Amino acid sequence: MSLQPFSPLIGRKVRTRLLDDNNFYETVITDYNPVEGRHALVYGISTIKETWEWVNLAEISPEDIQ
Repeated sequence: MSLQPFSPLIGRKVRTRLLDDNNFYETVITDYNPVEGRHALVYGISTIKETWEWVNLAEISPEDIQ
C-alpha cells in the first residue's frame, strides 16, 4: 500500500487576493495533489457560496497571499 505525500498546509486558513476586484478573501487549504503539485483552496467553506479551485501555491505572488 502506498501513501500519498502529505502537505502540512492542509487545514490552514490563508487569504488570497482575487485579481477581479483586488480584494483579499479567506480560504481554507483542504487537499493536496502531489502529482500536479496543487492545493485545493475552498472559499466560503460550509456556506451556500462555497467554491473551490486547485492552485500551485508557488505560482501565487507573495503579495497576493497572506
